[in-house]
Formats: sequence, C-alpha cells, structure tokens
Amino acid sequence: RFHLAQMQAEPVPSQAQVLQVDVQDDRALVLLRFTAPDRPTPWQAARVYRQTAEGWLHTQPTLDFWGDRQTLETGPFTFHYYGRDAAAVQGAAGLLEEEYTRLRAVLGLPAVAEVHQVAVEPTAWQRAFDYPQAALVLPSPLTTPRPEDVTPAQLLAQAALLYYITELTSEAFDRYGYGDYWIWSNLTETGLRNWLILESNIALQTEERDLLAWLRKGLAQGQPPPDAFLRDCQLLQGLDVELLIYPCDGVAQAAFRGPPVARLSALYTVYEYDNTRDASLADISSGPRWRRETNQELLAMITIYAYVFATYGPARFPHLLAALGQEQRWDGVVSAALDLEAAAFQARWQAWLP
Repeated sequence: RFHLAQMQAEPVPSQAQVLQVDVQDDRALVLLRFTAPDRPTPWQAARVYRQTAEGWLHTQPTLDFWGDRQTLETGPFTFHYYGRDAAAVQGAAGLLEEEYTRLRAVLGLPAVAEVHQVAVEPTAWQRAFDYPQAALVLPSPLTTPRPEDVTPAQLLAQAALLYYITELTSEAFDRYGYGDYWIWSNLTETGLRNWLILESNIALQTEERDLLAWLRKGLAQGQPPPDAFLRDCQLLQGLDVELLIYPCDGVAQAAFRGPPVARLSALYTVYEYDNTRDASLADISSGPRWRRETNQELLAMITIYAYVFATYGPARFPHLLAALGQEQRWDGVVSAALDLEAAAFQARWQAWLP
C-alpha cells in the first residue's frame, strides 16, 4: 500500500496532495498536486516511486504504467506515444496543427510537404531532438510539472510548438534572409523567433503589449511584471525551456535594464558577407557582423514585427520579411514592404510603442 508519509521529499520545497495512485508490485505511479509559497499557482505532476525498506523513493518512470505503443497521423505531424498519454496527444495534435499552420501562413511559407515525427516518451526527462530517428522527443505531459489551469494537451502542444517555432524561423531565413552579398543579422532572425513566441496562442497567457512595455521600461523602473508572467515562467520552467522574451530570473532580467531603443538607425538588419574575408573566423577583426546585440535592441526589433503585423495585417507581413533580405537599409526596407519613407515609418512605430 502506498503511504504519502513515506514519500521521499520533493526537490522543490512544497506541500503535496495525492490525487491518484496506480500500484504495480513494488512501484507506484502517483499523481500529485503541489503548492509552494514562491509559486503563483498550484501544479500537478505524476511521479513514480519504488518501495524500499526506507520508504517510497522517487525513481525514473518506466513503461509499465503507460500501456501499448500507439501512432496518430494528423496533417504535418505523426505522433508516437503510449496509451496513458492518448487523450493528451489527441488533444495536442489539433492544437499544434492549427497553430503551426497559422504561423506558416503568417511567414508566407508554403504548405509543408514533409511529415514531422513527434515521440512522447515517459522515460524522457526533457525536450530533445533524436537525430538518428529525425523525431522531436517530448516527455509525457503526465510527468511534466503543469500549472493547474493548463491541460495536458495544451502543455504538450506548447512544448512542441516552441521547438517548431525555431524551425519555422530557420525556414524563413532560408527563404528571405539572403541578399546579393548580405544575410539577415542575428537581430533580424532572433527578433523574429521571439516575436513568433509572443504571437503563438496555446498556453502562454501574458499579454503581448504588457510584456513589451514592462521589458522596455517597467522592469528598469522597478515595476512588477504583468499579470500571468510569473505563471508563464512557472510553465516554462516545468518544460525546462528558457526564452529571451520571458526573462524569468534576476540574471535574465538584468540584461533588459538598459535604455529602450526606438531608432531604426540603431538596428542592423543585415550583415555584409564576403566569401573570401569570412572563410575563416580567425580572419575577422571587428564590425557589425560580429557585434553582440543588446537585449533592448533585440526587443526593439521584436516590437517592429509586432507593430507591422498589428497595423498592416498578415497579408503585408511576408513583404517585410522579404524586404529585410532584399534591402540593406531601413529606407529601402520600409519602401519595398510598406511604400513608406523611413522617417514616416519610424514616427508611426514610435507612436505605437507600448
């Protein structure tokens, strides 16, 4: 018989409540509800315990509790999973397909031809990519710490989408990021990836403009983070994911304490590239290609994407991406994408900034 009092203590100081127990021989799969003073919301996670002379000790999940291997094919994804996770996978598949397809359209990318393999493994500890099998590997949503207002399906879909946003950004780079003798800068690419995270809608709840305003000015002024930010950080920590646009600890937040950037001239959109000069990194001395952008510069680029999408709509957004590769300077970019002069665009962007 499983006894809560005999459980090994959890690594995070918290109070635990047993919600469900499945015992097989000397092992127990236990669904627990946790609360902690430093966490904004209760969370749930399943743990596997092994009975010993010292009590029930936390151990690695085994497949015994998860049932038979199953497969689900849906649109651009094929899921491989076990029976216990079936309901979560079936719910996640629809969420992921809808949002992934929408983001492809936002980027102006063609319908995907290849099928992505997603494996949900109870024995996995964190998200990873299995290169020999060409599959994204995700832990079971049952064993992943999950805020109570997030369903297992939402958790699984969000974990997968964060990975595929990186892939979508790389695909957009390949489609738009190369000019005659220049390529998208890190500012352009990283800004796009983080804006897509803000634009995606599955389990993260912090309002985009509230987060942008706090990172631009509020954080440095000592203001508290927006509603839902700490809850979203709890979700991301459970997924073992760190995101630039969600600075969840003091070190990450300190990187945003510089003055906000609101001038186009401060933002390098491309790097000039010379095959001979850049053949060896050892020959590179200095210059904007290897300059490290500040987080406030990255944030400014994120706000440009957000402003263009909100103001000019999804139909114009791919034109901006194309212009960022075709043109070296902002006057050419905004003229090609939006038929505006750079000064007019900058004034309107500045007026929109939260």
